[in-house]
Amino acid sequence: MTFTEFSIPSHVPPELVRDFDYFKPPGSDRDPHGAIMSLFDEPPLFYTPSMGGYWVVTRARLIDEVLSRVDIFSNSPVVLKAIATDHYPMVPEELDPPEHIKYRRLLSPIFARQRMQGLSQFFAEITHELIDAVIDKGRCDFIRDIAGPLPFRVFLHMMALPEDYLPTMLGWVNGMMHSADPGVISSNRNATEAFFRQLARERRKNPGTDMLSQLLVAEVDGKPIREEPLISMTMVLMLGSLDTTTAELGFMARFLADNPRHRHQLVAEPELVANAVEEMMRHFGVINSIRTIKQDVTLAGVQLKNGEQLLVPHMLWGLDPEQVDNPYQMDFKRDYPPHHLFGSGLHSCAGAPLVRVEIPVFWTEWLKRIPDFNIADRHAIRGHVGMMMGLDCLPLAWTPN
Repeated sequence: MTFTEFSIPSHVPPELVRDFDYFKPPGSDRDPHGAIMSLFDEPPLFYTPSMGGYWVVTRARLIDEVLSRVDIFSNSPVVLKAIATDHYPMVPEELDPPEHIKYRRLLSPIFARQRMQGLSQFFAEITHELIDAVIDKGRCDFIRDIAGPLPFRVFLHMMALPEDYLPTMLGWVNGMMHSADPGVISSNRNATEAFFRQLARERRKNPGTDMLSQLLVAEVDGKPIREEPLISMTMVLMLGSLDTTTAELGFMARFLADNPRHRHQLVAEPELVANAVEEMMRHFGVINSIRTIKQDVTLAGVQLKNGEQLLVPHMLWGLDPEQVDNPYQMDFKRDYPPHHLFGSGLHSCAGAPLVRVEIPVFWTEWLKRIPDFNIADRHAIRGHVGMMMGLDCLPLAWTPN
């Protein structure tokens, strides 16, 4: 897809127009966070003509306002209209109240914190299996070998699926989450929906205790979930539990490789790992969400029109000096590190309890076996920005035992 500039609406103040493409901000291939942090240099709210035109909020207070006013700022669609595809809405992500809560409540038992904690030993076992495959080599591509496979193996386990599906599903997720081409997005979504539709039919005949089987017996308005929202929910479960974890692990690994003092702190005080993970989540937000304006509204003294769209870079919330004291200081002992990794309010991530158990378990086990590691080739690091920010390649090295 070729990004073209569109005419700027007459109500947009000229001084608030910027040339910004959130799929390709300058420098994002090497430093995705640095590229988005540059938005702090811009006004609290500005307009870009890129990809059909949209507004961008750059301050925590405006992010809070947008996310709390669900009557004005809709989550449907979750992507820019320029790349939207003609599919059934993503459930519950693209539903507004009151429909949203009917489906959202079905996910809470699946990701209940106590249940996720019960999987801690399984998370640790997968971590050690991944480490076993690379530790004697003294190096790895952390994204390809570790951060990518880990959450996929967890998802496949929770879906009672064999690990043979990992490469195929990884391709589907990358196609849907990291592309700005509607054709690529649509073809990967079609393939994913077809797979889960067939799987749902099989599980109706032979139900188990997996996530899909639980949804098959759930009810909305006193009736079983219809097939289309069921398939959509299953896909949301896949996307939500995979890409976020891979992206976070990658950015955390890069930070710990570059900051031995912080890494040694966790080795010496492993009880800090859970809080350190929250602090790194604050620093390394990965989600850029889209809201569609449902009626004319004034935001930050600027008029926004019905039907326009707005980009919310969630990572800016945790790094805004107006919101967080000393936001650029990485403090593993910070009390209750505040962040927006999982969003906020009505559309906050249902799978947050999974990530909050899975990632601390991973770092606890990794640091036991590979306490010292560094970046093997800084020039090989590659990243991306879009709906989800992340690293595509992160070569790490260490001295084998």
